[in-house]
Parts: sequence; C-alpha cells; structure tokens
Amino acid sequence: DKGRKHLGAVVGTQSYKYEFIKDKIDVWVKELKVLSEIALVEPHAAYSAFTHGYKHKFTYFMRTIDEISNELKTLDEVIEKLIKNLFYGHDLNAVERKIIALPVRLGGLGIFVPSECADIQHRSSKLITSSLSNAIVNQRDFTAEDKDEIKIRRKEVKQNIDRSYQIKIDEIKRMLPEERNKILELTSEQGASSWLSAIPIQKYGFYLEKQSFWDALRLRYGIPLTRMPTNCVCGTINSIEHSLNCKRGGFIIIRHNDIRDFTCELLGEVCHDVEKEPMLTPLTGETFSLASTNKSNEARCDVSARGLWNRGQKAYVDIKVFNPLSKIYHNKNVQAMYRTNEQTKKRLYNTRVLEVENATFTPLVFSCFGGQGFERKRFYQRINEKLSEKRDVPPSVSMKYIRTKISFSLIRSALLCLRGSRSAKDKKGSLLGDTDLKIAIAESKFK
Repeated sequence: DKGRKHLGAVVGTQSYKYEFIKDKIDVWVKELKVLSEIALVEPHAAYSAFTHGYKHKFTYFMRTIDEISNELKTLDEVIEKLIKNLFYGHDLNAVERKIIALPVRLGGLGIFVPSECADIQHRSSKLITSSLSNAIVNQRDFTAEDKDEIKIRRKEVKQNIDRSYQIKIDEIKRMLPEERNKILELTSEQGASSWLSAIPIQKYGFYLEKQSFWDALRLRYGIPLTRMPTNCVCGTINSIEHSLNCKRGGFIIIRHNDIRDFTCELLGEVCHDVEKEPMLTPLTGETFSLASTNKSNEARCDVSARGLWNRGQKAYVDIKVFNPLSKIYHNKNVQAMYRTNEQTKKRLYNTRVLEVENATFTPLVFSCFGGQGFERKRFYQRINEKLSEKRDVPPSVSMKYIRTKISFSLIRSALLCLRGSRSAKDKKGSLLGDTDLKIAIAESKFK
C-alpha cells in the first residue's frame, strides 16, 4: 500500500503524495483560470473570492503534506495571471510581487506565493500540533497542559511570522524609491485597507466597479493609471498628486462633505441636537491668546452634537482630508502630517469653542489614502462605545462597520478626484441655460 487519503489530505510514500497533490493542482489551475477571466469583468468580486475563500484550499494542504513546494510552482504562474488581470494588464515587477504577498494590514493584498510559503506552513503546523501528535502516538489522554502548550506554540508561530514579515518589509523598503515607501507606509495604517478586507456587498456600499477597483489598486501601489489626460483643465500638467489637490470640479469639497455627512449620521444615532455646519456664537469683544484664532462672525464648524463627551455639553468637530503626496508634506513623516493638520485646526477653533461656546472641539484629520489622526481615533471610539451599546452589538463589530464605511468613502472620493470630469460648464448653446421654466411653459402655451 503506497498510501491513502486521510482527513482530506494524504499519508503514504512521497511518490504517492506527489501524485495526489498533482491531481489537486490540475483542478486548482483550471478553476483559477476561470477566476482570472472573471477578474477582467468583476475584479473586486474575484479578488474577494480568492482571498476570503479559495486560497485557504492551498493552506490546508501546505500544512498537512510536506515537501510539495516544487509542485506548487505551477500554481504560482496561474496566480500571477490572476494578479495581472486584477491590475488590468500591469505586469508586476519582483518588488511589487513581494509587496502584494504581504497581508492587507501591512500594505499588501494577501496573495501569497504558494511555493515560497509551503515549507513554512508545514513546519508551523507541526510545531503547533506537536503536543496533540505526541498524545496520539503515545495513546494518552489530551490534557489541559497540552492545550496550554498549543496556545504557547501558536503565539510563538505568530511572533515568528511577524518577524519574517518585518524582515521582508525592511528588504522591500531598501529597494523602493522614497515616494513609494511613503505610499507603503500610508496603506499600512490602521483602517486604510478596510475597503479590501470587506466582502463586496453592494447594498452596504462595500463594492467597487471594475474601473474603480483597477484605479484603487494602482493608486495603492503608486502605479501610473491608464487613459489619464496629459493636462488638467486648469492648465497644469496632470499627475496623481495634482488630481488629488486640484479644486476644479469641486471634488475636494465632495471628499470633505462625504465624511462630514457620515459623521453627522453617526452622531445622530448616539447624541442629541446634532447640527451640520453650525454657526459659532458671534464675538462681542472677546480676545484670545492665539492670534490665529478664527474671529470671524461667520465662522462655523462642520458638525456639532450634544452629549458626546459630557452630558448636555456640546461637541464641535471640524474635518480635514489631506493629500499626503502633496509637495508640502515631502519632508514630513506620516505622523507629523497628522499632527500638523490637527494643530492647524486647533489653532483656528479650539480656544474660541472652549471659551465662548463652553464646548469641546475635536479636529478630524484623514489621509485620502484612508489613514487617520490621533484625535480622530479617540472621537470615533467614543461614538463606537455609544453605538455598540445602543445597537446591542460587540464594539468590535460596530467599529469595523465605521472603519469600512469611512474607508470606502475615502477611496471613492480619491478616485473621483482622479477620474472626475473637471471640464468648465459651457452655457453657450445649452438647452437649459438660464431658462425660467415657468415662463417658458407659459409662453409656449403648453397643455
């Protein structure tokens, strides 16, 4: 007897294992080729199908069958084709492939190279289950001490994996230019990749159509977008940096307003007296220690609500979504960007809100890549505490929802800045123009 199937895997001679895994790989290759074709039409769905489900077929066999890394190289080639279709024709270089193999939380896509991680997966599996294997071999009861040892081994494996990822990231950073290193850091921030981690469900707004998904991936890795105009309508040479900054078309305002409206909606769930664009109380001779304080009688914040931090007290917030690729941030690290923008907002409003309104002020600062400032984290954590209690759901569930909604809002608004039409409105020859519709209908005696 050369071997046999056992619990979905196989035991036996090495030749029998190779024969078994070869049959499996032939099936996987055919199925992945179909998924690659789907990726041309529905890339978001295809990516989610692979990362949330299909790739786990490989991990099971990698963990249970040893020495199969060479056999999995055929699988590597088909996955390369899938990735190419997800990026709509972009051929990844070696460094980009290393980045994409990283977990989503570290700036990758979680699409590993099976042949490179098969042996690691098998060793890790043997290490974690060593106490269980020992109990079976010696025909003894599985004890509480064995369970504790498994927990220790799991922690050890996780630490080893984290160390290996850090080594890979350090290696990648040495090979990348400065700008792409900054993009990698931006996409590794907490919450910045939530749009990739969610299963694409349209009714919740967790979905990107194919052009948006292609653009989102290219933006995430600093890869030039296809079919972009050479020049912007404002007269400037077009680029990703310029598109994310250009005020023509009103997309910068839309980017801001989307976050404002969602924040207002969240506050409406957990607070009272919620107001959008609230006017601050006019000044009547007050003076402030900071010359930068906004003293205009037309001054307003983005949102206010009563009872967020303290019962009956108003909380004011003002929102800033900035482009970290702007030239003004070239010499700043990511955390310094957030601090700069938070302090700018505070210098404008904090003293006035504290002293005149007797309220609190929180600047909500976001990167258009999906990252967040420190003040923003505290603010949404407070909302989350109240929301999870009101809706009777675990805090982790409501926070994931909040992060995912914000992540999709930011990525969509960034793509709007990149692809939205900034063409000037031409009223000449317009069918509507400045026509008074009531007068037009009356004069035409329309019945």
